[in-house]
Amino acid sequence: MPVYTFNTLYDRKEKRPDEYGAVTVLTEIICPGTHHQYERQTSVYGYVYPLDTTSGRKSAPEPFSGFRIGATKRIPKKAKLISPRNSGKVDMDKGHIIALELGGPDVPANICPQWSQFQRNGEWRRMEVEVHEIAQQQEAHDNLVKMTVHLYYNGSLSHTRGLCPSGFQVDLTLNDTNSLLKRYQIDNTHSSVDDQMFWRIADPLDSKMDVVDPIGMPPPITPSPSFPGAQPVMTQRQNGMNWFDFANRHIDDEDEYMDQS
Repeated sequence: MPVYTFNTLYDRKEKRPDEYGAVTVLTEIICPGTHHQYERQTSVYGYVYPLDTTSGRKSAPEPFSGFRIGATKRIPKKAKLISPRNSGKVDMDKGHIIALELGGPDVPANICPQWSQFQRNGEWRRMEVEVHEIAQQQEAHDNLVKMTVHLYYNGSLSHTRGLCPSGFQVDLTLNDTNSLLKRYQIDNTHSSVDDQMFWRIADPLDSKMDVVDPIGMPPPITPSPSFPGAQPVMTQRQNGMNWFDFANRHIDDEDEYMDQS
């Protein structure tokens, strides 16, 4: 079982404090020795180092497994080797397994595919906010909170299912003990909001519109945050583009984009 350790914060330069140690990533190789060989994360753990801000962070890297999130014009060869259809998912995010604001590293090994609504404004985001609060409370008592995230997959070996976690178990323990503080069982849940995000892109592409008219399109989905730290889904995409920029870029290059898919 391959093991990777990382000791940098969200800016990919500053080190985690010595007392918090490194973040460790465990992976597994499936179908070894075949052209279907993949490597995917099974567990990620480390002490939570709560940060007040992650301003200035760069765009998140693509997932370690090779599952393609960013639907860009140029599709990397590695992504196409996994599957010709592995060309990007506009309704998914590059989700940090241990959030940057919890002291997680901004590296591919800490990234997995997560549905956008779930990751930004759903159960996963609520967990991250709560873990941040718990870690701050425990720090006041000179305790460190260890966060262990187990990733689960269904039995399929297709790239869309075999490389995308179906669920997570998040365990919080105090200091270097096995004393369980809290446990979360969370499914990587797809929602109707994700469907609407996809069709806002797919409809203009299918109809081969020359120009996207913002006036004629449905309003962006910006659900009211249901808790502190919740993030509207549609206002900014994971590629650093809002959806209108995203659609325009792909409509202009549609023929080339479709050829590469």
